[in-house]
Amino acid sequence: MSSYRSEFQRSIQHPEAFWAEQAERLPWVAPPTRILEYDEQGHARWYADGELNLCHAALDHHIEQGRGEQAALLWDSPVSGGKLRLSYAELRDRVARFAGALRDLGVEQGDRVVIYLPMVPEAPIAMLACARLGAVHSVVFGGFAPHELAVRIEDAEPKVVVAASCGIEVDRVLPYPPIVRAALEQSAHRPEACVILQREQCLAELGEDEHDWATLEAAAAPADCVPVKATDPLYVLYTSGTTGKPKGVVRDTGGYGVALHYSMEAVYDMAPGEVFFSASDVGWVVGHSYIVYGPLLRGCTTVVYEGKPVRTPDAEGDAGRAGGRPLVADRNRLAHRRQSAGGGADAGQGGLGHGAGAGLRRTHPRSQRPRRAVAGAGQRDDQAAVAAGLPVRYLARSRALPGGLHGGLSGLLPDRRRGLSRRGRLPVHHGAHR
Repeated sequence: MSSYRSEFQRSIQHPEAFWAEQAERLPWVAPPTRILEYDEQGHARWYADGELNLCHAALDHHIEQGRGEQAALLWDSPVSGGKLRLSYAELRDRVARFAGALRDLGVEQGDRVVIYLPMVPEAPIAMLACARLGAVHSVVFGGFAPHELAVRIEDAEPKVVVAASCGIEVDRVLPYPPIVRAALEQSAHRPEACVILQREQCLAELGEDEHDWATLEAAAAPADCVPVKATDPLYVLYTSGTTGKPKGVVRDTGGYGVALHYSMEAVYDMAPGEVFFSASDVGWVVGHSYIVYGPLLRGCTTVVYEGKPVRTPDAEGDAGRAGGRPLVADRNRLAHRRQSAGGGADAGQGGLGHGAGAGLRRTHPRSQRPRRAVAGAGQRDDQAAVAAGLPVRYLARSRALPGGLHGGLSGLLPDRRRGLSRRGRLPVHHGAHR
């Protein structure tokens, strides 16, 4: 890859050519020829005539390239004592079967599915299953109170809600079905079905329109990938609501996928087969981008960690290791990386100097750095830069990233936010401008 300065200049001076080149690295059903257009509201529309399926790009494509036995997901749960390794082939098979289960419940392209799960393998499985069908997932942070869940259900109008029987909060078990039922009582919209993932720590008694995940998955036929337009929505994720009513942020499929794939190499210097650990949660946008879609699009192994940095048994030992090798670098080494990259002491706070990316490359050529890597990911891009020692903020200022990445990585495609008023509802229709 070229130096940071030349990469930046190309993206600014020739954005369509630059992002057309990046788009070629994803497997498209119909490669785009119209790279960048603007709608009647002046919003950028990336790859408007392209078609793809992001689940195929994240899973099936790697299997077709002969890497089906490579680890795709490592789950580590010190709070439950559970561990799991899923290869790309195993993860694809589970995703395809659960997509078939959702299809059997009536979920089709453009439908919404609310996902209310803790950090278990089934969380990314449910997200990818929605993407496989062309459905729009909306993940709600596990453990949110009934009212917070209710306003999101009422706005998104999901056909199905997917939840677990419980979450584990370090030293206590939190049953989820009572929260879901209370939320549905408060919501003006009622989904057609709820799917409950039973966990042994707290088995739930299923009620009306509630279905057992394992039973549905076992009975379902695998679903194929449904091609969608690049401008079709992949997911809607709601803001916290701390500054007002929660607002739904809609992510397009094509631009988001291209930008994420690019960032995994340009920002995090990840290669296929390497292990990537983002210390976030799938309930947040960082978890969407850098636990689920980003690492898998790049062909990496992603770590799903159920625990917290405090009050979790052996948090450092369990969360920081995969395959017996340490993943988490200490702050001193990360600070040295930032200074060696030309960023100085204020790197990660927007103070990286010109040529920082090139400096990082020179200091840490691929042949010398560990084959297992880590990226800490906070809820803001400056926090992510501090944690990972990488020029996230500086790269973000190019304003040339499609896909509406989190924080400052929004580029030419602004977030399209939806309030929770009746006027602000989706529905989301295939190919529609929202």
